[in-house]
Amino acid sequence: MTTKPRGAAAPDPMRRAAAIGLIIGAAVILFLQAGRRQSHHWDEPVYLYAAAHYTPKALAGGSFEPGNIPGFFSVKIGHVTILHWMIRLFGQGLHAVVVIQCIYTMLVLLTCGLVGWWSWLTWRNLHHAIAVGLVALVTPVSIYLGPKLLSEVPAMFCGMGSLVALGLALRSTRRIPSALWTLIGGAALAGAVLCRETAPLLVATGWGALFIAAPRGVARRRILLECSLIAGCAVVLLGVAQWVLHLDFLHALRSAHALAVMDTPLRQWLKRIVFAFGPLLAVAPFAAFSTRRREAWFYGLWLAGSVLPLLLSLRYLEERFLVTGVPALAGLAVLGGEVLWQWMGRSAAQILGIGLLAMVAMRANAIIQPRTFYSVDEVAYEEVMDWLGHQPGNRPILIPWVIGDYHYLRVAYPDAPVYLVDTESLFVASATRDDIAQGRAQRFGDTMVRRVEVDPRQWYGTRYIPDLKALQALGPAPWWYVTTKVRGRDKTDYSWIWTDPGLELTLVFDNGQYYVYKVVATGRG
Repeated sequence: MTTKPRGAAAPDPMRRAAAIGLIIGAAVILFLQAGRRQSHHWDEPVYLYAAAHYTPKALAGGSFEPGNIPGFFSVKIGHVTILHWMIRLFGQGLHAVVVIQCIYTMLVLLTCGLVGWWSWLTWRNLHHAIAVGLVALVTPVSIYLGPKLLSEVPAMFCGMGSLVALGLALRSTRRIPSALWTLIGGAALAGAVLCRETAPLLVATGWGALFIAAPRGVARRRILLECSLIAGCAVVLLGVAQWVLHLDFLHALRSAHALAVMDTPLRQWLKRIVFAFGPLLAVAPFAAFSTRRREAWFYGLWLAGSVLPLLLSLRYLEERFLVTGVPALAGLAVLGGEVLWQWMGRSAAQILGIGLLAMVAMRANAIIQPRTFYSVDEVAYEEVMDWLGHQPGNRPILIPWVIGDYHYLRVAYPDAPVYLVDTESLFVASATRDDIAQGRAQRFGDTMVRRVEVDPRQWYGTRYIPDLKALQALGPAPWWYVTTKVRGRDKTDYSWIWTDPGLELTLVFDNGQYYVYKVVATGRG
């Protein structure tokens, strides 16, 4: 019989719960504060516009493809369908966009909660599971995706939901609950596939890592059986979706090929890996010294499987593509952090270490978040549109860039007299290696593209203004020309407006990255 050392106090459950609550609250605050809600990636307006103006079935059939990537919406049809029904519910306008952003932010929070739940179901260590979920939450790419209306958000939620359902099925001792969780896991996996083509990588490599490094008490035969049943359910549901929406998954894979032929310079490629994972890359390697070998193998195998195929196959890379590696890297980082904690030994050093890591995480996100991919500044645009709204005459607003600016304004300000005059960046597609070799491609940012001849009026109707005659049909001058200048990319001359000799442009207002020109007719040309 052992006796409690004199003076040793029993752990206070209430104090421990309060400490855990404070840590969770601090992580959530960091997640919310560090995210840039007002800044949008250029794909977000495309998704919003497509969801507002087309049905999911029409998008799956290729009725709207402004990027000229065949199958672009087919491999993200689940995401666009979610946005479609949200717009049906909340309507259009800036307030509706903000509400949908809040819902997607909540999905990221819930996804990180699922990461922690999956860790607990697998390894039955509550404190470790909470830590894994919180580290996943404050990873730079998670913070980046928080307020973003990108397909990775629902795809990761569904993918982690499928893994949690697998864990619950494996832990269930009754047939009916186990079957129910299997069905839920299959439905979630199907949803992940429909939201983004890379989502199955997260789930399938999670299965593989679980099978190889199976926790004690979980038979590999049971893992194989449950994974097979979940995959079978997902295939059936995907078949139903294909029949209902007339999806062509083989055709849709061409959108992934578009990323394989674009090019990102090696320096930028490495920078984006660092920007995706931040300080976790420095802490995770210490997991190799953890005494919990099985867990380290599990997370290491899962990380390799969920990230390396992307790095090896894609020549064009953005931070958000690597979000599939966040759950596994968070697990490794927690194991590595525990090793460092033990090496510090004394409590004072441990507290100092925690504080230092928190400061590093905050500083890293302060540096990383403004430097990741952004296009539309919601707050600056609101001030520009407010200024234009106070000008007399309700004059037409001419936009020279379709992907980011025009699509965003048509959803956030559906009643504004916004018209598209893009003739330079409109309808470009990824260049093949043959195009590049024969000089039929041009550099656009970090990628090589080629022009594709498409009549914009088939998608934008009378909102597309191709020449001076069509512009004058809108009403007499003056007109407003709103352009974007950001990160060395000047959208000013993307339109015929800028070079037409019959027009004269005068800068009258600028705010942030946006410049407003007053356009009048000169009588020349």
